[in-house]
Formats: sequence, structure tokens, C-alpha cells
Amino acid sequence: MNILPLIFAFLLIFTTLAMTFLREVKSFAVIEDSLESFYRAERVLNNEIVKKSYKKNRGKTLTKRTSKGRQQQKKETYRSLRDRYPPLENSKFNIWKLVEHQGEPSTHPLFSPLAKLLDLLYYKTLFAKEKEGAKLSSQIAKELLAAIAKAPEDTPLSELHLKDPELDKLFYYMAKGTNQYDRERGIPPLEDFLSYEKEMATVYVCYAALPVLEALFGPQVAKAVFRKEQDFWAENKKYAPCKKKEFEEILQAQPNKGALFAQLQPFLNHARRAIYGPVMGGRDPATGLGVKIDY
Repeated sequence: MNILPLIFAFLLIFTTLAMTFLREVKSFAVIEDSLESFYRAERVLNNEIVKKSYKKNRGKTLTKRTSKGRQQQKKETYRSLRDRYPPLENSKFNIWKLVEHQGEPSTHPLFSPLAKLLDLLYYKTLFAKEKEGAKLSSQIAKELLAAIAKAPEDTPLSELHLKDPELDKLFYYMAKGTNQYDRERGIPPLEDFLSYEKEMATVYVCYAALPVLEALFGPQVAKAVFRKEQDFWAENKKYAPCKKKEFEEILQAQPNKGALFAQLQPFLNHARRAIYGPVMGGRDPATGLGVKIDY
């Protein structure tokens, strides 16, 4: 009697069960890590909300507590409001002027920066995997503008649908995004960088996110603005956004930017007041998992 088939059958069953077990263990480990990250970030965030409440309702200070080491550590950590989580409302690229445009979208001076921003955010993670990856940013930008124009007012970006089914599949991932992301990994939710608000300016230069600045003026300008702000912090130990005069000097130092600046100048706002959204947020340092809380 040949028992080899029976042995192979047992080996196959054992291998299948082992693989299933390992997958389950891995899934539980990921869930456990995610929950721990969530609760760590949520605890820190709730503490910040309590601190804000105490600051708004100050009482008498009976004893002053000082911690030089902790204060020094805070001063040594540079954090740009351009990279804040959740993002400032005026760090986003507001495309309302593009939505209002009645002609061919590609003829508007803001269309090219919009397509460039989509490339910066999604080419590596989404577009590069598709056959027409190089053309997708322009195609999606046109469909997105049409979808916004037809949708009821104040419809969130995550609830919009594009006419083309294939593009709509890609847009779903763009709109939802992933919780953990940066320039090299993950998928940024589109609403973190894009908005369409009638009452707001197109670009608030003092707080625009770095990908927004790069899409509008190129990587050299974005890096120069970031370095300018970082150098100010290093010297004064406080954050201050790039001033209008400083920004114009940076542009003047870049060749062939004069015509571009003239085109975009009507859409730029240099107000130095940060506009915070209705939620607070924070990221777990260990895993990068983000948490948002309404307050």
C-alpha cells in the first residue's frame, strides 16, 4: 500500500492550518499595536484639551512649578505649523476659484498647480501603478472640479464621486487616505491638503503646507521658505512664518519665477494669522498613528 499520498495530504493540511494560525497571530498583533497607539495618542490629546481649559479659566497660582530641563527640551524641538496635524485650515490649497471658472479648466493658472499637487501626493503610491500614470493627475483634476461643481454645497471631498469609474476608484483611495503617512509612505487624505471654500483665499502663503508651496512655486522655493523659518526659530527660539517681503526676495532669487509669480499673485494672501479647524489632533511618536478629537 502506497502511503505517500496520505502523508502529503497530512502535510498539506498541517501547512494550511499553520499558515492560517500565523495570519491570525499577525492580525491580532497589528490590532493590538494599533489600539495601544490610539490610546497613547488619545491620552496625550485629552491632556492637551484639559490644559487648554485651565488656560482659559486661570485661577490663583499658589506655587510655581518650574522644570528647566523640560522647558529646554521643548525649545530645542522645531515644529512648523505648515506640517501641523491636523492641518490648519489656511495651510490648504483652496480651489474655489478653479471651480468657479467657466472655461476649459486647463487654461486657468491654478489648474497646473492642482495637477502638480496631486502628483506630489499620489504619484508614487497610486498613479505609478497605472498604465497612464503620467496623465492621471490632470484627468482626475478635471473630473474633481466637475464633481464639486455638481455636488451640493459643503459636500466633503471624501463623499464626492468622479464620473469615470476607473478614476473614481483611484479617487476613493485619495479621498480616504491612510491614517499614517508622510512624503515617502502611506496615502495622505486629500482633505488634509485641498479645500474649496468661498470665503477663504486660494493660498495663505504664511501657512501653506510644503507640498502646496512646492506645487505652486517649485521645490527650491518651498525648501528656501522652510529654511528661512527654521533659521528664525534657531536664532529666536520661537516660530514665525515667512514675511511677505522675505517670500518675494526668495522668489526673486529663483530664475524664471517672475512670470509665474505675476500669474499667481492675485490668488495669494500673506495674512499671518493661523486658522485652526474644529478638531484637535496628535500622532503617537512610536507608530505615527494619528488621532483627531472634536472639542
